[in-house]
Amino acid sequence: MELDQYEFLRDPRKVEILEHCSDVFAEHGYEGASLAQLATACGLSQPGLLHHFPSKKAVLLAVLVYRDLQSAQQLGLEFDEARSVEELLSGSPGGLALLPFVKQMFRTGLERRNIIALFAKIASEATNAEHPGHAWAVQRFDLTRRGYEAAFTQDAEAGRLQTGADPAHIAKLLVAVMDGLQLQWLLDPAVDAAGTFDLFVDALAVEVAA
Repeated sequence: MELDQYEFLRDPRKVEILEHCSDVFAEHGYEGASLAQLATACGLSQPGLLHHFPSKKAVLLAVLVYRDLQSAQQLGLEFDEARSVEELLSGSPGGLALLPFVKQMFRTGLERRNIIALFAKIASEATNAEHPGHAWAVQRFDLTRRGYEAAFTQDAEAGRLQTGADPAHIAKLLVAVMDGLQLQWLLDPAVDAAGTFDLFVDALAVEVAA
């Protein structure tokens, strides 16, 4: 990042700015959000916004770190990018035992629609390698998949998975279903994303457990 990714946490005004800018990015994306829109949402002039963050790119990267932090705190997790997901899950009882928490995590995440909308919008745009959020999106998906793969690998090594059940495939499937249901829910709030995910996870456990 172009700035200390935790520096803004010590400045309440910057946190307030990121709250407003997050909503603008969630609605318009990075490409569609102008610096003028971001500044207006914060009650600032463009030079005033740039006084706090040096560029629109810097605002976006700070917003993404801030929202990742909020998501982790909401789930009662420690946010520490210095530790890999494999390290964080190294003491876990395995993927099958974690599935009830995964269901609750998904349900809890739906309480913050603006965060889901932001991540969905930016992740979609960031398929372009030139997008400023590209590295964030790649890392986010990679860390999530690797975390689940590590947990289910523990199950495989302990003989708790069906022969042939691939932890990497299970991890990718979990992430794909989460993201797909969240997108359907964003488009139509009547979709019972949490209930559907519960059904999927329960069926998955039956399918892969030894």
